[in-house]
Amino acid sequence: MIYFPNTQEDAYIGYRYAENFANGSGLTFNNGDYVEGYSNFLFIILLSLSYKIGVSTTLASKSIGIISSLIILLILPKIISYSTNGRCSYLVRFFPSLCLSSYPAFTYWTTSGMETTFFASLLVIAFYFTIKEENNLYVASLFYILATLVRMEGILYFISIVMAYSIHNYIVMKKIDKIFFRRLLNIIIPYIIAMIIWELWRWNYYGSFLPNTYYIKMPALDQIFPISRGIIYMSSFWNSIGGISILLLSLLFVFGKYPIFIKLYYIFIQLLWHLYLREANGDWMVLHRFYIHLVPFIFIFLSISIGYIIKNQRVLNTFLIAYIIGFSLHSIYFYRNNQYSNTIGLQSEVHVGQWLKNNMDQNKTLAVLNAGALPYFSKLKIIDYYGLMDSELSRMPLKKVLIDMDSDGIKEKKSMERFNPDWLLDQKPDLVEIPGKIIEGRLVTYAPLAKILFDNDRFKSMYSLEPLISIGQCNIFKAIY
Repeated sequence: MIYFPNTQEDAYIGYRYAENFANGSGLTFNNGDYVEGYSNFLFIILLSLSYKIGVSTTLASKSIGIISSLIILLILPKIISYSTNGRCSYLVRFFPSLCLSSYPAFTYWTTSGMETTFFASLLVIAFYFTIKEENNLYVASLFYILATLVRMEGILYFISIVMAYSIHNYIVMKKIDKIFFRRLLNIIIPYIIAMIIWELWRWNYYGSFLPNTYYIKMPALDQIFPISRGIIYMSSFWNSIGGISILLLSLLFVFGKYPIFIKLYYIFIQLLWHLYLREANGDWMVLHRFYIHLVPFIFIFLSISIGYIIKNQRVLNTFLIAYIIGFSLHSIYFYRNNQYSNTIGLQSEVHVGQWLKNNMDQNKTLAVLNAGALPYFSKLKIIDYYGLMDSELSRMPLKKVLIDMDSDGIKEKKSMERFNPDWLLDQKPDLVEIPGKIIEGRLVTYAPLAKILFDNDRFKSMYSLEPLISIGQCNIFKAIY
């Protein structure tokens, strides 16, 4: 519960969408602007329903996260039991749950206010019904549909299941018979129908088959996108749970006499997810959000692999207990400086947002770097640097620019997001957020986009040189044109 008071920056994006929807303004961030600037559709719908009956979006989101995490912890032992046909010790069954509950990243995202553990729980439940009800996959298909409605990455798990199930049956049966084909259609047809309906609704509502977040995150087809950050992100995660050796160890169960299906599934989802992360360039948020839904599966198959390798029951139990203790200490030490690194800056945005709400005309327009806490608490119309809420900016090409980040006269080349300072200034926002510290007229900031804007001559001529309000590293500049 130590993390319960902390809310992740991007959670406030979903809160604003959910509250606008509940208040009759549609699934919009800015009233009247139909742009899909979120990536967690079903989660926002649940928050909106909760808000409608009087439950705050913050409390609802954290409650969903806690319930989802408890479901994961309770269902993992059952999955291991089914995967091993019950031929495993109690400690092997509960090993994944014990590791997860002591993993700081898992506990952090549980109460982050985001959809992370909700998404993970739906995938775990879907896998549970896949291995439990092999002859009736309708229920599994339903949970894969729900998971994909929460986050579109759910489609990677669905593809992994279909590929694993198809190859498994072909290897076992040596042919594709009618019974297998019917079972396969049980999981494919409901999923495809649901996705077609969802995409048609999305096109009718937003005018696009893909969310705006896709264009922000992924490169255009004609561009070479740097992948170094994605590889660093992957490496950092594996180090957080003990190194790449954990991945290799978790794969050793494939040599045992376990169902071919679960072997193929684990291999496919590891391959597909890491290919996706490389292309998506990882994630900027702390504590490896994009791995939380994969971690339960890593520990499931790590537990099975350890049980396969160590036959002596006493040695096995001793090893598992020692591993759980060692893993807990290692992961806590690994994340020791990360848990609250984003909290101080977020509080500054909360206070500035509340000040703007109480002191500014609500018809004013505010340009911001992050579309989270500051827009949520200010209630102003928002223009964000990245184009998350603007379909035109989000589709602009990526580019490399020269930036003097240290104001020392030496410019360095950086790969930029889809940001165009002239485009933003053409929108003529009444207020502009510039994060960082202003020292003797120079901006010291962590954000290259803010540095580009602050050093822009047009910005200097259009906005006051002194902030209207400044708390922490959150500075608001007022238009003077």
